[in-house]
Amino acid sequence: MDKEIKRLGDAELEIMLAVWEAAEPVQSGYVQQRLRRTWPLPAVVTAMNRLVDKGFLSREKEGRVNRYRPLIAKEEYKTAEGRSVLHRLYGDSVAGLVTALYDGKAIGEEDLQELRAFLDGLEGK
Repeated sequence: MDKEIKRLGDAELEIMLAVWEAAEPVQSGYVQQRLRRTWPLPAVVTAMNRLVDKGFLSREKEGRVNRYRPLIAKEEYKTAEGRSVLHRLYGDSVAGLVTALYDGKAIGEEDLQELRAFLDGLEGK
């Protein structure tokens, strides 16, 4: 991944998740209905326009309606954010990340078995 992807705030991420969920360009009202908390429509429009300015969304005018589509794929963002967290909090140590999750009881033995099977599968490639 050559380009640097900016980090999203919690509210921006919630909006992007709603946009990514859609299979086609969306209007602000669509996003407003899918947010966990109640937002006034003008606030949703403002936030979506900021995401346009940040390069996460494109905005297309259709008559009097704006339609938004993602410019950055969900998986691309997740990869960049995962790398950022790994670097900033764990010094690029995957073992440190897994240890912190295990010690904090965020993952358990079943998760470790799943991770082990995933890693074993990678070795076969």
